[in-house]
Amino acid sequence: LACVGDVTSVDISANGLFLLTASKGNSNRLWDLRKIAGGESAKAVRLYKGHQNTATNFIRASFGPAASLVMSGSEDGYAYVWDRESGAQVQRLGGYYGIIYSGVWSSRQSTLATSSHDGVV
Repeated sequence: LACVGDVTSVDISANGLFLLTASKGNSNRLWDLRKIAGGESAKAVRLYKGHQNTATNFIRASFGPAASLVMSGSEDGYAYVWDRESGAQVQRLGGYYGIIYSGVWSSRQSTLATSSHDGVV
């Protein structure tokens, strides 16, 4: 897979069809594993932009509990949520004083918990 920058996280969708990568160079990319398994060249099918992931931090991206959402932490103190299909930014959450490293979705509620450099969850 041709990612821009060092890969800082990977996540596989619940249905096993998609791979989400986060990498330094401000890029979160969606890969269709069916295409790769079918022998096609590995090209990202979607790029999610808006967050910051440039330095030595390990910012993570993950799929949401609904198959239609993906999220990522960011060096600017926000968590970003995108529509998986369109790549459109749905929400920018937070306003913390430090880097948002990752987030975890609740499978039972509409809740996203994030971890940040300032020690706030």
